Amino acid sequence: MNGAIAAPASDRGKPLRVCHVIDALRFGGAERQFVEILNALDGVERYAAILRDQGPGTGLWPELDRSVETVSMMVRIRFAPLHILRLAGWFRARQIDVVHCHMFWPSFFGTLAARLAGTPVVVTTDHGTSPWKRPMHYLVERMTVNRAADRRLAVSSNVARVMRERAKLAPGKIGRVFNGTRLAPALNLQQRSPVRLCAVGRFVWQKDYRTLLEAVGILKRDGIDAVLSIAGDGPLRVEMEQKASAIGIADRVRFCGLQGQIGEWLSQQDIFVLSSVEEGQPVAVLEAMARGLPVVATKVGGVPDTVRDGVDGVLVETGRPAPLAEAIRRLIADFPLRCRLGRSAHERIKATFSTEVLAEQHLTLYREILQRKGRLQQARPV
Repeated sequence: MNGAIAAPASDRGKPLRVCHVIDALRFGGAERQFVEILNALDGVERYAAILRDQGPGTGLWPELDRSVETVSMMVRIRFAPLHILRLAGWFRARQIDVVHCHMFWPSFFGTLAARLAGTPVVVTTDHGTSPWKRPMHYLVERMTVNRAADRRLAVSSNVARVMRERAKLAPGKIGRVFNGTRLAPALNLQQRSPVRLCAVGRFVWQKDYRTLLEAVGILKRDGIDAVLSIAGDGPLRVEMEQKASAIGIADRVRFCGLQGQIGEWLSQQDIFVLSSVEEGQPVAVLEAMARGLPVVATKVGGVPDTVRDGVDGVLVETGRPAPLAEAIRRLIADFPLRCRLGRSAHERIKATFSTEVLAEQHLTLYREILQRKGRLQQARPV
């Protein structure tokens, strides 16, 4: 490998060369952001590094624009130096200007490889609080990622707080960037019975489906005609199926599994419900709002930054079935309110959380860092 560091594309009067780095393109909020941001970046040469490849054709691979040049690897921590060198060589050969890493391990491998390659701009995004991290992970983060990255982005104020307190990241190095989603035509909501409630997400403790099922039980007990559909899979699915049977709502809950075309699935629903006790900024909420669905959600993570209580949806406290059931009951009983909240949610995505808005924010950040380093041309040759 040649040790010389090439001038960035911005110095050559050519489009920026931007590479995003992630583990795998499985179904998930961070993975969907990765795909949609790359697809929406305009006027740049786009690259993607997938570090724990599951293979094209799986997960979200088919949704990645075909013009994005990709490299697939299967990194292992015990061979980290070799994988970092290989990735650095790939960055250097393509003269990448911006490396943007998503989540912990891609940030570890990607930021170090980018610095070895002489990449001018290195950015990371934390999509959640990562409760699985142990003190050793934060030590590694402080020694490597914090030092290598020019800017570390958080998708919510709660995520930013964790980065400051646990990763010991200087406040001036933290940036805020919201998640985004593609804007879809607003639904023409229907007044029908039963009312179709929906939720999207993995069956893990953070989603607190137990509280949601108990809320549905309250609605059934009170004679409210509603059916809940849940799109997702995960380790607690069987337990939640058993709970639905145990509390007598098996006839009111549909466990739909993973949905490849989540937009089409959401378009068949009436009210979106989020019962989580821990979140970054949930992409599923954005996708529901983008279709004009009114939202009932818990006040957790970046949700209050996204859903304005009484404007785009209704917010409730976490872990309490009765207030959750009451918020849902309110929307079921008031169809004009449902429509108003849904219209407002759709407009909020258009103005603030669309993928196009998000992509432009990313490009602005990249250029600001390049300009600060004196690597961005003020005027390009005509």
